[in-house]
Amino acid sequence: MSILSPDKISNILKEKQKNIKYDTKDWSIELVLSKFHKQTEKNQTEINIPFYQREFVWKPDQISKLIETILLGLPLPLIFLEQTDDGLLEVIDGSQRIRALDKFFNNEHKLNRLEILSDFNGMKFEDFPPPIQRKIKDSSLRIIVLESNEEENARDIANEIFERINTAGTKATAMEARKGSNYGKFVQFVYSECSNEKFEKLAKFGKTASLRGYQQELIIKFFAYYDLYIKNKKIEFSETINTILENYMKEKNKSFEDDDKHKDELLTLFKNVIKVIERDKITEDNSYKLRKKDKLLPIMLAIAIYIKDNPNYADKIFNVWSQEFIDASNNSSLKTLSKNIQLILDNVKQ
Repeated sequence: MSILSPDKISNILKEKQKNIKYDTKDWSIELVLSKFHKQTEKNQTEINIPFYQREFVWKPDQISKLIETILLGLPLPLIFLEQTDDGLLEVIDGSQRIRALDKFFNNEHKLNRLEILSDFNGMKFEDFPPPIQRKIKDSSLRIIVLESNEEENARDIANEIFERINTAGTKATAMEARKGSNYGKFVQFVYSECSNEKFEKLAKFGKTASLRGYQQELIIKFFAYYDLYIKNKKIEFSETINTILENYMKEKNKSFEDDDKHKDELLTLFKNVIKVIERDKITEDNSYKLRKKDKLLPIMLAIAIYIKDNPNYADKIFNVWSQEFIDASNNSSLKTLSKNIQLILDNVKQ
């Protein structure tokens, strides 16, 4: 491999670097939280948590560790914000810290498991004397406010920053990172219209599965694998699952922008599948208790495939719990997924 000349290196960098403007601010915690709550004329807050950000998932000891860091006068990681066209600020990275600080300042959290400042364990913000309260409020947060010179690229840049921050470490789950870097109408559709309380109750994955994106990832796999099966009569691909889901989300985000009819078709399909599972009490069976996600995905796919070609499916009882399916569903490989779908379809046809 030939070594590039200094001029060539400079030219490549100039070509690849995006035209980004950003400002660095040192704001007090009190100012950040006031902007986090201050309502504008559009009934939004000056600093808001956009849809693509994950839910608040920090545990109590993580909140306490953050407060201990502030009390010790140690620096905190940067907070990244994006300035929108209307002058408001959206959080790209730092939403967990902002919400953790808000909980502490609202006396909704007691310090716990502190090691250096262990004498403060059990204390709330209101338990500190006023001078210390003021000192905490005045503690500085380093903020990077991003804006693009090219308006159409602002969201792309924000998404790219989110993806880089949240795939560099282990802070976000794969689905949380995908949600952030592929924010669009399809992703919003999955979270707001499919992954609702009804599905959560039916799937029985637990609250954490919804908060961390595992539930939504299964729904996206359902749509992606269903499309693959309808096109090829099988579910197989040469790329990684991550690549398949990334590409699928991008494709559907675009199609949802262009055509509401496609969204309606997917929602109708999803609702019909859920209605069958609910009607036949499939997830109420004792066989569903273990490895729920490995069982639910082939069940949803088999029902969706069956009802597409059988409009009179409403009269059919879906007895999916053959012993062969129960045994096979303990394996979550892609090859076994196709086998499990076929086992259910064969049983339905009997």
